[in-house]
Amino acid sequence: VATSVPNSEELLTFVRKSGRGLSKQDIVRAFSLKSSDRLALKTLLASMLDAGLLSRGRNRRYAVPTETPPVGVVEIIGLDEDGIPIGRPVSWRPSQSSSRITVIMPRRSRMRALGIGERALVRLSPIDQKNIEGRVMRRLEGPSGRMVGVVEKDRNGAHLRTVNRRGAQGIALSTEDLDTLPSGEVVVAEIATQRGYG
Repeated sequence: VATSVPNSEELLTFVRKSGRGLSKQDIVRAFSLKSSDRLALKTLLASMLDAGLLSRGRNRRYAVPTETPPVGVVEIIGLDEDGIPIGRPVSWRPSQSSSRITVIMPRRSRMRALGIGERALVRLSPIDQKNIEGRVMRRLEGPSGRMVGVVEKDRNGAHLRTVNRRGAQGIALSTEDLDTLPSGEVVVAEIATQRGYG
């Protein structure tokens, strides 16, 4: 009679797809294991822990260990629905290729919001198997890059408003853009490095 105890590959796939930590009882139920199978499961779990294929937290739940380092480099690739920058990993490979990295600017900082294509060194904190939070430690490139924002016009001229969790931040637009950019337009702007005073 064939045992219903999964092999290491089957169990690893199941734990990864669950997207959360699993108790031993969760695994028993999922594979319809019998009492006589529990020793084999215990041995399998122990061997996978020793091999580093699984990790077990304080709640004694099993999970696929993350490959997310404490600090890494990300490149901004877009904004989410709330205007928060979304990054992709540059210096490491996350355990899930579909991982989403939300990039958070320092709360009490005068640092300009990161533009698309810019890179930053961030402190990484996995939220779950699909989401990672990256808190910016420092910008790795100068102000040249791309930014997404909303055009706003007033008597002082035109401005591009970008949004992060600290609120709106803006940059002035050159006069030649005024006639072609209506107020409220969402645009991608190239940010050129300027030298000298002005």
